[in-house]
Amino acid sequence: MRFDPTVWIPVLKRVYPEIQKETPVALYDSQIIYAVVGVAFESKDIDLLIPQPVSPTIFIEAYRRAFGESEARLEVISRKIDHAVYHIFTSRGGSSRGLRSAK
Repeated sequence: MRFDPTVWIPVLKRVYPEIQKETPVALYDSQIIYAVVGVAFESKDIDLLIPQPVSPTIFIEAYRRAFGESEARLEVISRKIDHAVYHIFTSRGGSSRGLRSAK
């Protein structure tokens, strides 16, 4: 499933600053194109790079603070030595939002 920019950009704008409060974080993949040149494409998730090991619960807490939601589910998609991929599923719009962390 891919999300229109009108869906993922508001999520990015609200969640990114909340994650920055907890750990250094950088945009990755198509989110860089949006941040640098202002062009946004459909995206299946929001890609973020985090240079250090962190608890994946920071993503859930950042999302909850950003949107005032009490429920969200975190799923570990892949955990390798050099990176981990997580997806966060929420009730917003009845669909999922993805955040990826690489360390």
